[in-house]
Amino acid sequence: MDKKDEDRFVAIETKFAYEEQFVSDLQIEVVEQGKKIQKLSEELKLISEKLRDVLDSQEDIPNRRPPHY
Repeated sequence: MDKKDEDRFVAIETKFAYEEQFVSDLQIEVVEQGKKIQKLSEELKLISEKLRDVLDSQEDIPNRRPPHY
């Protein structure tokens, strides 16, 4: 193998190493975002349930004028 081929091979190995690190970092970030999305989904579900309860309780109140009017 001549010098030119060896330099190209080293350059390819170097790029590959950077890409491996990038993919590893990206995978960590995707996992973290997945956890955040799961947490937000759970919070949204709780908020939706509370809102539904509030709206349901408001339906029990008659929509009429108070007696002092």
